[in-house]
Amino acid sequence: MLLFFNLLMFFLGACIVSFATVFVQDFELGQVFSHKRSSCDHCHIQIPFYYTIPILGYLATFGKCRNCNNLVKFWYPISEILGGAILLCAALYHKDLVWFVPMFLALVILSVSDFQFGYIYSSYYLPFLIPLALHWQYLHPLEGLLVYFLMFVFQSISNAIGIADVELLAIIAVFFGYVYAVYILFLACCLCILLNLFNKKRSFRFIPYLSVATGIIYLIFV
Repeated sequence: MLLFFNLLMFFLGACIVSFATVFVQDFELGQVFSHKRSSCDHCHIQIPFYYTIPILGYLATFGKCRNCNNLVKFWYPISEILGGAILLCAALYHKDLVWFVPMFLALVILSVSDFQFGYIYSSYYLPFLIPLALHWQYLHPLEGLLVYFLMFVFQSISNAIGIADVELLAIIAVFFGYVYAVYILFLACCLCILLNLFNKKRSFRFIPYLSVATGIIYLIFV
């Protein structure tokens, strides 16, 4: 029974990442309510539903489109595995999943949008309203305002980060306080520096690093 529950949590986490990826792509194209199934990024032929199952669909097709034989982006299954692992760890550490899942969904949507397009929409913050409503008595609004002010000044002076990074850090401070927000920022910077040692770029998307760092700090320390 425990094994089934763990597999279910892992699969649910992978499904959340898969859903967020499709949602962001459809939202960008204005097709969120089109009721159209997922399609290949190359030939745009609709994918049979059994090939859209997270991770398993990628393995079943050997990472290729069955129609045009082009490779499916490798980061799809990697992000699904990471999402599954994070939600599984949240369950194993007995975290409040009703509170954690909507926050997890919001972070994934923000990360996918920033990673793929380099910007986000304000509506992507909406899932945060659920944990805000559930744990309003434990929030740190003044610390969130302080972090927003300091990071906004830093962003205005240096232009080293985007305004969306500032907003997300402020939201993180509201939920966890400024001390954990500093830990998350430090870990995100370390992850970013580490990965960019192998991928030299002049610009980078920072929200995915913030999201992964938030998951790590929350699961281990909060």
